[in-house]
Amino acid sequence: IWEKMPKYGPAIANLGYIAWKNGDTAKAESLFTKAIDVDPLHTVEARNNLAQILRDKARRAGSDEKKQYVQQAVSNLRTVLAIDSNNLQAFSTLAFIYYDMNMLEMAKLVGNQAIKKADEIATGKFEEEKQPGGDDEGDAKGKGKGKGKKGKGEKEGDEPGVKSVDVREAGTGVTPEMKKQLAVV
Repeated sequence: IWEKMPKYGPAIANLGYIAWKNGDTAKAESLFTKAIDVDPLHTVEARNNLAQILRDKARRAGSDEKKQYVQQAVSNLRTVLAIDSNNLQAFSTLAFIYYDMNMLEMAKLVGNQAIKKADEIATGKFEEEKQPGGDDEGDAKGKGKGKGKKGKGEKEGDEPGVKSVDVREAGTGVTPEMKKQLAVV
């Protein structure tokens, strides 16, 4: 099948994943690289997996090689995040690479970005929607149109008598315990 579609990156990446899981890291690395070369925009998984292989190689390498592996891994992960800014695997791998390099502040920063993204994905609320008092928020909801006083827990734009619930508190998003565990990274 692969010979009939030699330029379909995801198929080549899948072959690389199979090789990786079968313990043939060299073949997997080669296939992930080939997938990226032939189909650069459709190989997010190949880039993530290649970055993990490069991270493992960096952990065992000497100082000069380590720097090269880390640069390649970070470059692949940045490309993944440029293509898919919600890719939590890329955030996670990047945080672990910084942790391995003893760049703890960078690891913490990337980890916090991952938490923020995970929260946005889980709740469907993005940062600009979460910030109260923004100029755009008031205009979009018709500031000054409502009559009467809002009750406790109600926000502008809510129906009168309907209490607003923060879904993150209800347990569908990132929990405080998860935030604590990731903050350790």
